[in-house]
Amino acid sequence: MIMSQMGSFSAMWADWAMMSILMMSPLVLIVSWRQKRGPRFLLASFVGFVAVWIVAGLPAIAIVDAASSLNSIYVTFALCGVAGAYQFSQLHDHAVNQCMNVADSTGITHGIRVAWNCVLACGPLMVAAFWVMPTTIAPMVALAVLMIFEFVSSHNIFVSRGMGLAAGIFAFGVLFLAGPMPDVANLVIHQHG
Repeated sequence: MIMSQMGSFSAMWADWAMMSILMMSPLVLIVSWRQKRGPRFLLASFVGFVAVWIVAGLPAIAIVDAASSLNSIYVTFALCGVAGAYQFSQLHDHAVNQCMNVADSTGITHGIRVAWNCVLACGPLMVAAFWVMPTTIAPMVALAVLMIFEFVSSHNIFVSRGMGLAAGIFAFGVLFLAGPMPDVANLVIHQHG
């Protein structure tokens, strides 16, 4: 794996871990607190949750590393566009609902199961965020608040769609601000020499 301008593998993994903890761990604390099982259960859930998200950094780092050799404008457009479109998918909606309804007897397995569903629900958005703002704290916190609201709100589908629309608008905004809109055929069709 060739490391990008973002740094070495360990630096990128540390950035992913920090982003995952800042953005996603409040969710497991809320979900685990609802189980009313005490502080040990809460701590074990947190550990299981964070472990899954840190491991999820491996494919995320591979995607970001592979994309770093490409034109960043088109990569930003693609990652944010995919993340936005995914917010409208049934898989996303199912994962959000499953995440909030996990109930397990041990804290560690509870945290792992919540994390797995959250990875399915938020993975594309987290990869896009990791590409766009890997170490920028304020936007991470703002996005974390939106994600928490998405999961705990009774209007979570509305919030999901709003986040998807915002990601799509951001994706097209990047293209617009970069200059003239590219020829779509040249983006899609790769000619062999």
